[in-house]
Amino acid sequence: MTDPALLEALERVYGRISRSFIRYVVEMAFPYMAPSGAPGVKEDWERRALNALQAWDSDVQAAQRAIFALLGAEKVHPVLPTWNLEYSQYHMLSPLYLLRPVIHRMRPHLATLREEAKALRGWPEAEAEVESLLEKEEAHLRGLEALERERPRDPPKPAVKKGVSANFW
Repeated sequence: MTDPALLEALERVYGRISRSFIRYVVEMAFPYMAPSGAPGVKEDWERRALNALQAWDSDVQAAQRAIFALLGAEKVHPVLPTWNLEYSQYHMLSPLYLLRPVIHRMRPHLATLREEAKALRGWPEAEAEVESLLEKEEAHLRGLEALERERPRDPPKPAVKKGVSANFW
């Protein structure tokens, strides 16, 4: 039997990864808004961003299943916390609008997860699984940051001369 403190620590990690912002964005917020325009630079970038978000989510889901199996082997059945209410403002947005918030919110998430992973010392299987997840998540974060730097910029709009208002006479 595994130490109860280790089980509790892994249960906290499981809850944290299960309710992370990346999981919410892909699972609950439906970022599947297909670009409506003809194929171009912006649409290609959005498809790549959506694929990157989904790839990150699939790695998190795989780790989540592995951690659930570790907990299940110890007869622990974790109860998931609720989603963070702040996340609901990100419904039905295209990846064009989601990428920056994902990067902004996942950096502190990974730092917190790394801190919580330290409590798993003494359970090699759980420690290895969480460390593997952290490496994958950090790689995905670097990939999204690189993708963000490639974000297509709209060309500047020409200046528009506005009419003269009677207030200025």
